[in-house]
Amino acid sequence: MTRFPVIGDVRGAGLYNAVELVDDPTTRTPAASLASAVINGLRQRQVLIGAAGPHGHILKLRPPLCFSREHVDTLVRAITATLASLGH
Repeated sequence: MTRFPVIGDVRGAGLYNAVELVDDPTTRTPAASLASAVINGLRQRQVLIGAAGPHGHILKLRPPLCFSREHVDTLVRAITATLASLGH
């Protein structure tokens, strides 16, 4: 979150997690268009996730039970690369 101010919050329980994207970290204005761009960027990197929330600005992570540390590393690299490529 400190590297990418557009990440307003990261929360979850167990394997179910969410990353909230915001236009402004102070006002926490939902960033629905950014979420859509991130989802498309992740798809290009062969990572499939969806959006949730009333504004569609929350990245919804629901991996299968066989999700391992290696998969977590792949996901983090893909999200980092996608946000960096989008100028965030």
